[in-house]
This record gives sequence, structure tokens and C-alpha cells, in this order.
Amino acid sequence: MRKQMGKRIGYIDAMRGLAMLLVVIGHVMLFTFRDEGNMLFRILSGELQIPLFFMVSGFLMSVPGRGVWSFVGKKAFLLCVPAAIFMAAYVWNDGGDYVSAWVDSYKGGYWFTFTLFQFVAVYAVLKLASRAMKLSRAAEAAMLVAVGVVALYASVWCMREEHTYAVIPLLGLVQFKSFIYFLTGTLIAEQGLLAKGLSDKEIKVGGGNSGGLLPATYLHISLRRNGLPWLEHAVVCSADAHGADGAADGIQAV
Repeated sequence: MRKQMGKRIGYIDAMRGLAMLLVVIGHVMLFTFRDEGNMLFRILSGELQIPLFFMVSGFLMSVPGRGVWSFVGKKAFLLCVPAAIFMAAYVWNDGGDYVSAWVDSYKGGYWFTFTLFQFVAVYAVLKLASRAMKLSRAAEAAMLVAVGVVALYASVWCMREEHTYAVIPLLGLVQFKSFIYFLTGTLIAEQGLLAKGLSDKEIKVGGGNSGGLLPATYLHISLRRNGLPWLEHAVVCSADAHGADGAADGIQAV
């Protein structure tokens, strides 16, 4: 957990807990009631908790000044190795095909962990590039936003072509539609917009958690509802203009 002034940021803990709870509710609705057309399911399964998870991950992301490749290697071990082991166990228990599970955008349900590592690795490379070019903080932020927009646009094409090119589901490229949320989290943290650390008493009683959760959650929803939809609409219109039939359906998963 990222710390400021030596204290935990309580509302980030609360946001993570909320996202975990929504994941559980969303999966119960999917695998128990199998009501994918339900609007509540759509909100719980993709409109809120996945962007929230990635944005919180961005809050906690910090690339060291030295030993970047060692940092990325450690992240690969911590994230990808356990996910690969549990995915293999799941596939074996389910009687499935391990190779087919890899060549799938959702990796047997373990896609989030693999995608998170990809986001971390790409972000680390971008930070290295920024340092090499000696970009100012504003220029670096502009570069990150530009990359996030390009990733969102590219994910639309990947959604349309993932059954044509095996490399797309193998690398989970359709999931880069959420990279913009991860980058948003990193930018918020780097600009010092996170609340100051809370006292142990505030964390214990939970008052600080709920107080910080409201503005933080509002910020996320505002980005999703007011900031990004116009961009997604522009992406779909542009893709349709180039013959990308079905892109509008694909972008709904963003």
C-alpha cells in the first residue's frame, strides 16, 4: 500500500474493498443467475469495479529511479507466476485445454493479473522513455494521456479482429481498453492529488475511510460518465467510418 507521511491512505483501502465486493456480486449474478443483459449486472461487472481496480492500481504504482528492469522482473514473478499456476490448476480441474486457455483474452478468468503486469511493464517503459527524453512533468502527462487514447483506439480494432489473429487473445490486447484508467491513477498520484495519510484512530473507526471514499469514487464515476464517454463515442465513430462494423458493440465493454 502506498503511504504518505508514513500513514496509510484509508480511503484507498476502502476503494479496494468496494471493488472486491462488487467483483463478488458481479460474478454471483453471472454464474448463478446468468443474467448478462441486466443493467445492474453490466454496472457491477464492468462499468465500475474493473476501472476502479485499475485506477487504484495506478495510485499505488511507483517506478524506481534505478533498477527498472529488475523491478519489472519482480512484478512478473509476483503477478504472472501465481496466476499461471492457478490457471493451470483450474484448467486441469475443469478438464480443459491449457493451450486454449492461454490463447484466450480472459485466460480462464485470470486475465486481470496478467493484464495488470502488462500495464506495469508498459508504464515502466514509458517512464524510462520520459526520463531519457528529459520531459517535464506536464509533457510526460501529455505523453501518457496520448498513449492511453491510442491504446483505447487500438483495443477497438483488437475486439473486432481477436478471432482472426491469435496473437490478440494470446497477449490479451483487448484489455488495453482499460489502460487509460491505470494511467489516470498514476497521474492523480504523481500530481499529489491523493488525500494525506489518515491517523490510526481514523482508520480504526472507519470515519476517514468513508469520508475519503465519497470524493474518490465520485472522481472515478465522473471520469467514466463525463470524461471518457465522449472519447469512446469518437473512437467508435472514427472506426465505423473506416468500416469497423461492430466496433460500437465492442466499445460497450470499455
